[in-house]
Amino acid sequence: NNTKVLSKYLYYATVKIDAGDLVDDRAYPSLKTSVLENVKINLPSIEKQQEIVLELDLLSDIIKSKRQQINDLDALTLSIFVDMFGDPVSNEKKWDSKPLKDVCERLYAGGDVPKESLSKNKDKEHIYPIFSNGKGDSALYGYTGTPRETSPAITISGRGTIGYSCIRNEPFFPIIRLIVAVPAKSSNIVFLQKHISLMTFESTGGAIPQLTIPMIKDRNIILPPLELQNEYAQKIEAIERRMNMIKQSLCELETLFSSRMDCWFS
Repeated sequence: NNTKVLSKYLYYATVKIDAGDLVDDRAYPSLKTSVLENVKINLPSIEKQQEIVLELDLLSDIIKSKRQQINDLDALTLSIFVDMFGDPVSNEKKWDSKPLKDVCERLYAGGDVPKESLSKNKDKEHIYPIFSNGKGDSALYGYTGTPRETSPAITISGRGTIGYSCIRNEPFFPIIRLIVAVPAKSSNIVFLQKHISLMTFESTGGAIPQLTIPMIKDRNIILPPLELQNEYAQKIEAIERRMNMIKQSLCELETLFSSRMDCWFS
């Protein structure tokens, strides 16, 4: 009813509804119209709704802009790689190359964490992160008191987010199916990680796609002079410092947005 509620206000109000509280059976969740239509929402005047929507839209637009900046900078790191080294798969610049297993000191898959040293939260006895397959915070499985890898390494997702890679500078424990690559001295870790991120991987495993060591260990890695790899890494580190500043700003904006949503709709 446009005389009582703005569609955009109603949208924000429904975003705040916890659908999990409205289902009868969490094992087989479904949302019934008869339940949803009786959920009560705050309904101020149209003028106040316009004010609220204006505020939330402004915050939403800034958040979207920050996320786009991060995506653009991430794309820039890959673009610089291709400009400097060409396509690593076709290797049109005819760099020397070696199989992945030969540019790594260690290349292995993670395993089960001993239950006696596993904690979901970080504390004095459990200070080392346990990483699983996934991106960002979703890859953090818990903490342990005994890391398996203490050298800077690259983790490559072997299940779910197949081929997703990132650098781990702190000691950690890799969970089962997560592939760990510790670069040899002939490769800069930043260069190698970007190289891997530009590669495509075919998975196996039927319903749950999987990537295994035998499937990637013989994939060719180009080897430009180490000085050139280091030059690339310096450029990327400058870009990533900028990305981290934007990510911090984004985190603060998302916290502010959540706070304002709580203010208007809790």
